[in-house]
Amino acid sequence: MKNLKILGLLFVAILFSVSVSQAQIIVKIKPKPPKAVVKPPKPGPKHVWIAGHWKWDKQKKDYIWVKGKWVKPERPGTTWVPGHWDNTPKGFKWIPGHWKNHKKVLPPPRP
Repeated sequence: MKNLKILGLLFVAILFSVSVSQAQIIVKIKPKPPKAVVKPPKPGPKHVWIAGHWKWDKQKKDYIWVKGKWVKPERPGTTWVPGHWDNTPKGFKWIPGHWKNHKKVLPPPRP
């Protein structure tokens, strides 16, 4: 029974590693420069602009433009870190954008 559990965990780990490795996008063709766009009006004071970017389309074998959009942060105290294409020895790798938590700076202790 113990061996069966270990085999099950190993199987899940292998599936997870395969799905993560397939999620990486590496392209030999340099991405196009970002499009110059006019942002639509901000819908509310808490909205953040997520800029558009070029996405690789495997079927077209070319980049397609993903439009920017206004979104509300997932949680208070977070900042949007934009995605970008990183130039690596194997090609251009897409680094997805994500929300980053602010570090809370505590005041110094009172004497």
